[in-house]
Amino acid sequence: MSDYLQCSACNKKLSSFNAYSCPQCWGPVVYVRDGSKIEHEQRDGIWRYADRLPAAVDPLPYWPVGNTPLLAAPSLAELWNVDQVWVKNETANPTHSFKDRVVSVAIARARRLGLQTVACTSTGNLGHALAAAAAQAGLRCIVLVPSSVEPAKTSAAAALGAKVIRLQGSYDDVNRVAHQLADEVNWGWVNMTLRPFYAEGSKTLIWEVLDQLNTPPSDIVCPIASGSLYSKLVGGASQADVKGIRFHGAQAAGCAPVAQAYDDAEQHVQPVKSASRAHSLAIGNPADGDTALKAAAASEGAIVAVPENNLPQGVSILGAASGLLTESAGAVTTLGADQLAAAGKFNQASRIVLVITGDGLKGMDLVEDSVLLSESLPTCADTVLEFVGS
Repeated sequence: MSDYLQCSACNKKLSSFNAYSCPQCWGPVVYVRDGSKIEHEQRDGIWRYADRLPAAVDPLPYWPVGNTPLLAAPSLAELWNVDQVWVKNETANPTHSFKDRVVSVAIARARRLGLQTVACTSTGNLGHALAAAAAQAGLRCIVLVPSSVEPAKTSAAAALGAKVIRLQGSYDDVNRVAHQLADEVNWGWVNMTLRPFYAEGSKTLIWEVLDQLNTPPSDIVCPIASGSLYSKLVGGASQADVKGIRFHGAQAAGCAPVAQAYDDAEQHVQPVKSASRAHSLAIGNPADGDTALKAAAASEGAIVAVPENNLPQGVSILGAASGLLTESAGAVTTLGADQLAAAGKFNQASRIVLVITGDGLKGMDLVEDSVLLSESLPTCADTVLEFVGS
């Protein structure tokens, strides 16, 4: 049997690659790799996994995504009393977030379909990644963002040629408008109509981690927004036939529907209204929330919510330990691991990977809150020494 799309809710197999929701139950649709011949040459970066990624695509020839560093963080290992901790630094991608991975696969599918316009709903990183890849591909780019998102997180997309449209309301409100538009215009919505292909790009992250380590880690901690990244990391490990890794997810308490469902031992996620500073994770009605719950159960992992007030502390903990400046999603991941360690979820033999998805320079509000800068002091050497000593 060739590759196909399948509903992750009712398991119905679809006869077309053009669906993005199940016609039977309206559940999310996923791409299933089942051996189709590769229709493009293998390349560096994420496309060295071409035999595992979707086949019916046309990758950009000169857009180097992936091969991001895996940094050792021995001070975090000491803090949590575990064997080893590594930080998967996704800020080393072209637009400084893991979204370059998923966008690359979505753009490759859009090129194969001959689409002239690509679009997305975004809180920052996705819009930036899509605008950059669209510029490389010579495609028009439309980005819809909630008006509450800081201009610093959306201006990069506009600078790269995208038409950025700020709409009133939450991310979920903006997403509803996108669904209406998807039925009216022939645009490639990367996180909707192209989503079955787009989501597959996340798997390349876990494949890289496995290639970078001689022995698979015992635990991986990543942020949860829609639930897609978390679910695909678990699915990617399974596709690589690697067992025994526990995958943990983290959300900020102001928007934690998946963590709440996990705590309540529910099989379905109930939508919430977001009230979180972690804007990149603030999806109150996560499309892959139920799938994330299944992934947590399958890997024997946990999903936790971390306090909103602690987000600046998460930035400083990771930064002081690894030299990596993260945005809110990375702060949530770091605090999630810290919370799991305090709860006794790890042991002295644990080998942990933290997935840091975005650059702190894109969200300086948390970075600024994570430090207490001194007032101007008298200009003399003794003053400097006194301050440093204190």
